[in-house]
Amino acid sequence: MDLGIVKLTRDHHAPRRAREAVTAWVGYEHAALDVLTLATSELVTNAVKHADNGFERRWLLLHLGRGIDFLRLSVTDPGSALSVPFSIPSQVPMSNAEAENGRGLAIVAELSRGRWGSHLLPQSMHRVVWCHLDIEVT
Repeated sequence: MDLGIVKLTRDHHAPRRAREAVTAWVGYEHAALDVLTLATSELVTNAVKHADNGFERRWLLLHLGRGIDFLRLSVTDPGSALSVPFSIPSQVPMSNAEAENGRGLAIVAELSRGRWGSHLLPQSMHRVVWCHLDIEVT
């Protein structure tokens, strides 16, 4: 079941706008709101930072759906010729454990209990990154 879908401008305001959208879709009292807004922020921030720029490429599509016992969050962006998130590399060297960036997909992997992935849409080569989040947080 679809809970919401919105097209956002891919800029520094996009993570906040995306968090506001998912909050409006599920409500302030939803048990998984904190997890959902954190995962949303991480996926949208990755789209803002890593998708290629250019004419008609400053957009992203945020979609939230619901399964029987999970929320499916996906972010579609114009894609990149250089990066496709298909695994989580060692993002932060041990010598830089205090770094404040480079952990986005690792956070999403943890929040989703490993239920995340990405793929390219064949015709457009747009990138979709998705995750499944538990509806009930324990």
